[in-house]
Amino acid sequence: KIKTEFISREKSVIGLNSIVCLEDIDSGERFRFNLVAPDDMDTKGNKLSISSPLGGILTGKLVGNTISWNAPSRLRRFKIRSIGL
Repeated sequence: KIKTEFISREKSVIGLNSIVCLEDIDSGERFRFNLVAPDDMDTKGNKLSISSPLGGILTGKLVGNTISWNAPSRLRRFKIRSIGL
């Protein structure tokens, strides 16, 4: 008998409606936000548009991946700490 383990793809890969926790590699600061459709974006409510530059970079990434983003002030590097729904 073969034992298999099912891992929900929705929770393991960043996409629309994912809740993402990032850690700034340089400062250690952590950020948590929901990746949403462009019409639902609300920076005060921690809702980031999937079509924003950072949202586009994050789409399809996995926990543990490291990304670089050219923020307006400087290049920022983040490690993806968790993904949820």
